[in-house]
Amino acid sequence: MTSEWLVVVVVAAAASVGVVVGDVAPDATGWGPYEVVGSDYQYETRVRPNVLVDRATDLWGRLYRPADVSNLQDLPVVVIMHGNTGTCAKSILHNTTSLGLSCLYTERGKCPPGFEVVQSYIGYAYLAEPLASWGFVVVSINANRGITCGVGVAGDPSLNLARGRLTLRTLEMLYGWSSGYQETPTSIGADLYGKLALDNVGLVGHSRSGEGMRAAIAMYDESNSIWRQLVPGLRITGVFELAGSDGQSRGVYDAKGLPWVGLVCGCDGDDLELRDIHPYDRMIQTPHEQSDFFKAVYLVNGANHNYLNTEWKLSDSIACRGSADRIFRATDAASTAMRTVVLNAFLAFFRSTLAPTPNATLLQNFSPLYDTPASVAAVTVVSKSYVPSLARDDVLDVEGFLSPTGFSQQGQPEGLQGSVQTNHSRIFNSVGSYRHDQIFTSNLITWDTEGGFYEDSWAPLGESINASAFQALSFRLCQADDDVLNTAETTDFSIELRDGAGQLLGFPVRLSDVALVQGAFAPFSSYFLPSTTRTLGLNPTLQTIIVPF
Repeated sequence: MTSEWLVVVVVAAAASVGVVVGDVAPDATGWGPYEVVGSDYQYETRVRPNVLVDRATDLWGRLYRPADVSNLQDLPVVVIMHGNTGTCAKSILHNTTSLGLSCLYTERGKCPPGFEVVQSYIGYAYLAEPLASWGFVVVSINANRGITCGVGVAGDPSLNLARGRLTLRTLEMLYGWSSGYQETPTSIGADLYGKLALDNVGLVGHSRSGEGMRAAIAMYDESNSIWRQLVPGLRITGVFELAGSDGQSRGVYDAKGLPWVGLVCGCDGDDLELRDIHPYDRMIQTPHEQSDFFKAVYLVNGANHNYLNTEWKLSDSIACRGSADRIFRATDAASTAMRTVVLNAFLAFFRSTLAPTPNATLLQNFSPLYDTPASVAAVTVVSKSYVPSLARDDVLDVEGFLSPTGFSQQGQPEGLQGSVQTNHSRIFNSVGSYRHDQIFTSNLITWDTEGGFYEDSWAPLGESINASAFQALSFRLCQADDDVLNTAETTDFSIELRDGAGQLLGFPVRLSDVALVQGAFAPFSSYFLPSTTRTLGLNPTLQTIIVPF
């Protein structure tokens, strides 16, 4: 007895010839050959009209780099921005700080008596330092003043667009240092003239800054953008989001024409609907890109939102509901195991895309064809959504469930046998709340006895398609949030591919031979009563299944 959501069937040149499903991706967590130093830069607090016109902001952050850059040049640059929290907090246990309890610093630049500033920008050193050891310059922006915990403005209620503009202003600063029209501050400890490759820049956004980074790309790409004059030659070559927000600003922002990974926390008590998956949903549905860059969702089962930043000490989630077990302790902000999983994905992304000598094999960490390395598998299960390319010649879309229920995209009647039933609609959960982006339609397939089948025809009656140039069948799948039918924790069924004459083409295969598909899940959020959280239902969350031909 089960019910599943099926979406976006694609025949794709996705699988490498010779790959054996179950091969293990390489571990990316090791340190590189360079010693690393980190130091702050800080300019005066003032109104910066290109960021916000109605309040003062800072141009402040921490820069991580190889200790000796005298013989280095063209260093790739990665810019990180933290998410939203209070900017002041009371001191607790061992002089650490809890999640922010006051926003006074945002406006006035000082905290109330008994509070201290939450230094969110230093909370990603566990990512920045290892990356810098591989020959990167990493800048973590301090967005506290004027933005973090700040009052929104028209068209930008969450100040995510302001976050994008502060990112561009920081890149303008780096351009000044590297081009020589502005001196590198002495606090950095090295002259960065001629050292930075601003045509090879990666962006990292946590929470609201995820959307902010995508907005920064859009603002730079506008035809009359002032930022093109201020940062000439800037080229964003990759975006990595840490539980990034979506839909909080005017406009829709995606990361088209470049590699993109959204790391999603399965026990996220801040983003209860996992809207950080929506950019991926949109990008794989939009018209084909001219490039062959990959997109991926890396869903870390049992991870929470706040512990992605080491300075955020209060968990957003008490526990997990459904199929996921938490991999953090609500009273232990260290969460070393969880951050090991995050670090592996982070380093795998940048070392395989932006590195001076890219290690392409590290991309295997994002493909469902490969198991996660031992350092990750020992902590949790990672569910992956993945497309290796959106270039027109690399994918053949054969089903999007755009026709009425009962018919394939090509107008052919669906083949149903036994108790199998279908329903073409948006993905919803047990309380009727929609999940995933509204851009696409899915197919809810249900059955309550064994022995039936669902058949989808990919060509109009009397016609055929030629898939000989492709190497794999790829589709997205998840268990529905249905306690009555989905009594087992995992799902399994057989998959067959037949030609126009009904002959099997090297199939069938069992789903369990190529993927682990678990049930829906959700957090018990720290921000709501458990009874309130339950009323929101679970999150049926799609993952990619790849079956090599």
